[in-house]
Formats: sequence, structure tokens, C-alpha cells
Amino acid sequence: MTGLPVAAEVKLARNGESRRQIIAQIVDYLSSLTSLTVDELDNLVEGALEQALRRFDSEDPSIDHFERRWQAVGANLRAGLARMVLVLDYASSELERIVRFLSEHSNLDIRLVTVSKYSAHNIGFLFVPRLLVTAEGELAPRPSSGPRPMRNELAEVIATYDGIAAADLKTQGMAVNYRQIRPQSGLLVLRLTTSSFKLMECLV
Repeated sequence: MTGLPVAAEVKLARNGESRRQIIAQIVDYLSSLTSLTVDELDNLVEGALEQALRRFDSEDPSIDHFERRWQAVGANLRAGLARMVLVLDYASSELERIVRFLSEHSNLDIRLVTVSKYSAHNIGFLFVPRLLVTAEGELAPRPSSGPRPMRNELAEVIATYDGIAAADLKTQGMAVNYRQIRPQSGLLVLRLTTSSFKLMECLV
């Protein structure tokens, strides 16, 4: 465990804040976070930091690495090291460009994530994250030739759905742009369009 402090800023795209305001807030949060000692940070969050670090303890009571984790967090704070994850429901190309520039050309550890919300009949809501900017602004490489790959967003939707669906309601098929769900009462098709994913119920 590295003990790297991670803060998340969650925003809705419709809140009207400018790109400059959002970036300024990120820098301000990182500056404020790394100005704290580990004890000050724990007091600020009412002991939640200590509780979180102790959850990593082994079931064996003779093994206790809490102090090592605590010291690692403190060392990172003293060194000015922390990660900020900016989470939005939609990120404009301009905001993505700015965040990627900061990630590539500064010492700031900033990640940009969007979360899409999908509704599914008889299931509820699926929240699917998409990582837009990672460490040093890098994205996962994409193949330049060969069969057309499945979109990452669709793969994430399928994995999230299959993780909560009953055994007889898991997705079927190998198509690159949709999956089928075949309950006894009908047919569900998970399909990728150019702008979004749609979960449609088609009666048979």
C-alpha cells in the first residue's frame, strides 16, 4: 500500500462552472490537502482516515500494519503528494484537453472520470465510469488494425450488469455493439448507438 491520499471532486455538467473555475478548485484542493499533517487530516474527517486504514488489517490479530500505513500517508502529505480525481457526468473536450495537459506537463496527479447513468427494466440504475485521463495523461492503447474492438463503455456496462444480474438474466452473444438478455418473458437487447447506450425491452 502506497499511502497516497486521494480526493474526489464530483460535479454535474449543468452546474455552470467554467473550465477555469474547475481547474482552479482542483489546484486549491490539492494544495490544501497536502498542507495538512496526517493527524490534522484525520481530525478533519472525524477519524474516518484511521478507520479506513484499519480496514486493511489482516484477520490475524498478530499482524498489524496500521502504523506503517499511517506513516506512509503522513510521508506523502509532507512530500506534497496526493491524487485528485475529477468526476463528472459529462466532460467537454476543452476540459479534457486542459486536464490532460496538466497531467502530462506538471507534477500534479489528476485523473478525469465521467460516470454515465442507465436505467434497466426490473433492475434499476447502472452507473458506468469511464476513465478519460490517467497518470501522465495516458489512455489505454487501441489496436490500429484487425477486427473492430468492442467499445470500452459497452464492455463496462456489460460487466457491471452481469455482476448484479441473476444467472438466468446475464448477457448473451459476442456482437461488438450490443448484447442480448433472454428472460422467459421476453428479450432484452443492450445496444450501443453513436451517442449513448440504450437498454430496450423487446417483447417476443
